[in-house]
Amino acid sequence: MVTTEVLAPNKMPMSIQFMARYGEALLDAGYRILPIQPGTKKPGMMRQGQWFDYPQWSRHGMRETTAYELDVWATWPDAAIGVATGNVIAIDIDVPDEALAKGIQTLAFERLGVTNAIRIGRAPKRLLLYRADIPFAGFKRQPIEVLGLGQQFVAYGIHPDTGAPYQWPVDDLSELALSSLPAITEAQARRFLDEAYGSLPPLFKPKTLALSLDEAQRSNAVVSSQVVSTQSLRGTVKAISSALLHLPNEDLDYDSWVRVGLAIKGALNGEGYPIFMAWSAQSQKHDELTSQTTWEGLRPARIGAGTIYKLARERGWVPDEALALCGDDQTLHPAKAFIDRITAEPAFVRDELPDLPPAKPLPKGWDQVGGVLGAMMALMTKTAKRPQPVLALGASLCAIGALMGRKYRTESNTRSNLYVVGIAESGAGKNHSRVVINELFRRANLLQYLGGNKIASGSGLLTAIQRQPAILFQLDEFGMFLAAAADRKRSPRYVCEILDLMTELYTTAGTTYFGIEYASTQHNNAHKAI
Repeated sequence: MVTTEVLAPNKMPMSIQFMARYGEALLDAGYRILPIQPGTKKPGMMRQGQWFDYPQWSRHGMRETTAYELDVWATWPDAAIGVATGNVIAIDIDVPDEALAKGIQTLAFERLGVTNAIRIGRAPKRLLLYRADIPFAGFKRQPIEVLGLGQQFVAYGIHPDTGAPYQWPVDDLSELALSSLPAITEAQARRFLDEAYGSLPPLFKPKTLALSLDEAQRSNAVVSSQVVSTQSLRGTVKAISSALLHLPNEDLDYDSWVRVGLAIKGALNGEGYPIFMAWSAQSQKHDELTSQTTWEGLRPARIGAGTIYKLARERGWVPDEALALCGDDQTLHPAKAFIDRITAEPAFVRDELPDLPPAKPLPKGWDQVGGVLGAMMALMTKTAKRPQPVLALGASLCAIGALMGRKYRTESNTRSNLYVVGIAESGAGKNHSRVVINELFRRANLLQYLGGNKIASGSGLLTAIQRQPAILFQLDEFGMFLAAAADRKRSPRYVCEILDLMTELYTTAGTTYFGIEYASTQHNNAHKAI
């Protein structure tokens, strides 16, 4: 049992070299550790006598801590010690009631096994440690959380609220080998969490408006005669105001408050400010300055009216049939601003460049291409020194396909997933279509749909697609790019992966792509299970 002097809140004790005192013993016991900034719960690193955030700290959960790292960290004054979870699983019982916290601990002992690794930071809240032979990611149901891969907890340090060191009232963690902790599985942890959360009185359950990312991506909200996807962004003031009547802000938790604020701003932009402030003011916790500052800092991405409608529909909202749910930009075309730019004859059109020779007429039959495709082709040929209508058609198809991506499909589940290769001699004007597209997207505020002009690696391609799933890559010197990507003997692996990924992404356009990381994780877990 570790005994420590209990100090008054916010009163820092004299310097304690936690890393030097406990670090080596923790490594010998099998734990993966990392430095924590003094008096906080944040991983940190010291440079020139100052503490900074540690942006890549989560990697410590995937590998063993080295003796060299420990030697360096031990020289950092007052560095606290965090333990990276993954092979260690932590049950964080963030309950301020003594009897209830002990009851949940007893339930954990019954369902997961008795552990002597119990950490107390701010009593009666507590944290229980277990072991996972197959590490898994954490999950939570406030106020109880299971910490797993990619997370950490403070093992030794000064608690930011009490000003006193964390305590291990049964056995000191540095004296407990990792192998001595009870082993649990993800399934056991989830069953325990469900049971523990179900035992909580309503008083201790946060008022929340939960809508997970998976739900938002999978579900459609059928509202009256209109079908609105949860990813539909633009809404109308009347519809949002009507839906919010079924989402009262009765002292909701912070995450739900922010989620609704993001959805309102995503749906209405600046028009949503008075609506958000009025909705926020329903709570006794409302502070006008805080709400105003929060609104100004909200940056909604892929969240908007659909989220509001989904939450309200689940709570009994049935809008009037005549109520318009979507904003004008959704009812006309997903690229309305883009079309407006084409039809408005941008400033760089050929008529305003008198030094160019007259434009050649389109070949026979090409004038049958109409609509936005025809408008784009006409613009590209009209502004080119050497008009190339075939290249203009291919470029236009790809540009519009990116804007339509994830919005339209055929009955047979065909999507707008296109690979177009333009081939022409040097100086023929292959680059002109790309210049026109870049300018149009810029003027229409659609630059988020543009990827880079080069793809350096498979991971870079996946990162771009995660940022914007419907995206347009305009690659120069595509022949050399293909030659390098296909040369598996001389090209680096990360270059060869690009070609494999492009093929896989094309063939899975109508379904879910899990990616390399998912496959690797499954492989690693299967290997460990063997």
